[in-house]
Formats: sequence, C-alpha cells, structure tokens
Amino acid sequence: MNQCIPCQTVNLRRIKAPNIEGKIPEYPFSTVSSDISGPFPATASGNKYILTFLCQLTNFIECIAIRDITSETVINAFYEL
Repeated sequence: MNQCIPCQTVNLRRIKAPNIEGKIPEYPFSTVSSDISGPFPATASGNKYILTFLCQLTNFIECIAIRDITSETVINAFYEL
C-alpha cells in the first residue's frame, strides 16, 4: 500500500521536531536574550540602533536606544537596566 511514486510524493509523512526543553531560569533576568536592530535614521541625541533584552522567565522586554553597537555600549546599557 502507498508504494507507487504518486502516493509517496503526495502523502508525505510529517516529521515532528524533537521536543527541546531548556532549563527554566530560577529568577527574573538570570537568563536573558538580546538583539540589536538598525541602523535607523539618527535621533536628535545621535542614537541609531535599538538594543532589546528579553527576560527568559517573565518575557519582560526592555528596548534601549543606543548610538553604536560596540561591546562597551551594549554592556553599559545592560548594566543600566
């Protein structure tokens, strides 16, 4: 049954992705994700990028306008949260 070529091409089996479960953070902001968007047109204060932090436990999002994407700028923005 289902050995013919048309049956095999039309009735494709759906392969499910493995269930990947990560470690649940113990407290807010113990595990965060970050991303940088831009460059955008510069603001009056010279910011061209948006730095986004996401708390993996609470899904709280913080967006910060930054001038450049150097590691020093990103680290300072994170510590100012």
